[in-house]
Amino acid sequence: MQQANGPRREEALATLVDEGCRHERAYLMDGANGPVLVYVMEVSEVDHSKRVAEASPHPIDADDNV
Repeated sequence: MQQANGPRREEALATLVDEGCRHERAYLMDGANGPVLVYVMEVSEVDHSKRVAEASPHPIDADDNV
């Protein structure tokens, strides 16, 4: 998240625009077996958003360290 909110912010925002995302939220909660990440997006069309995300040309979408 530090990369997405820092030096790669413009790239991260471009992916949300491409996916038709109007709002996103991420919550880190304590679970019985450790932390749980809950990620929520409001998009125009779910199927379109999924297709765009899977075919994303943005390197940030392929980076597991973001």
